[in-house]
Amino acid sequence: MVNEDYTNSLEFEIAEDEEKQVKETAIKLRKSLPDLERILELVECAIQIIEDTISEHKDCKELLSIPEERFLYVEKNLQTLRSKAISFKTYQETRIRRINVCLSTLSSLLSLRADSAIKASTEAMTRLTEANREDSGRMNEISIATKLDSEAMITIAKLTMFYLPSTFVATLFSMGIFNFDFDDGKNGRLVMSSQWWMYIIFAIPLTLGTFYWFRAVTRSHKQASQKAEREAKQPE
Repeated sequence: MVNEDYTNSLEFEIAEDEEKQVKETAIKLRKSLPDLERILELVECAIQIIEDTISEHKDCKELLSIPEERFLYVEKNLQTLRSKAISFKTYQETRIRRINVCLSTLSSLLSLRADSAIKASTEAMTRLTEANREDSGRMNEISIATKLDSEAMITIAKLTMFYLPSTFVATLFSMGIFNFDFDDGKNGRLVMSSQWWMYIIFAIPLTLGTFYWFRAVTRSHKQASQKAEREAKQPE
């Protein structure tokens, strides 16, 4: 990014003391292109995998009896991951295009240092301006798409909050510890089993165990990430 900013700051003609720095900048930009292109290929592969996963997830819902709220939760995460991957792909494509334009500009500046070079340099700067304009337009499109995704996620969250309480109540009263004793099919009373305390004994430890397991896994991943960062910072 620093090399690109330096390229944008250059005038139409370069001074003698700037020629060495311009050459070094062009070399660094050219060396960075293969890595960016490989990253772009990996992102495209990841997007394809995510889309296939979303399709398979929908097929699994039709084949298996998955609760609606769990299905929406997983689908929401997959859609968010897909949106982030597409945004990163667009960013990488823009970076590669801008680097190519910068390299073209630097090549023109190095090869033309006379009056005839001003016209070619002006055209290169015009292309760079157009690329920046396209970049701004793409960023605007990404922001709009992100906003729509956010609104969709809010809608899914509201639907989940709407159905979850009634689903919990229905599940609770369908348990064996509750019994509706009707006399004539209309009037009756609710009878609760004397063993209702067993539900509390099993539910609370399982809930606490789930939170403890999630915390332990999160802490383990965090420690592994910190260890990898420390190893990466250590000199070879």
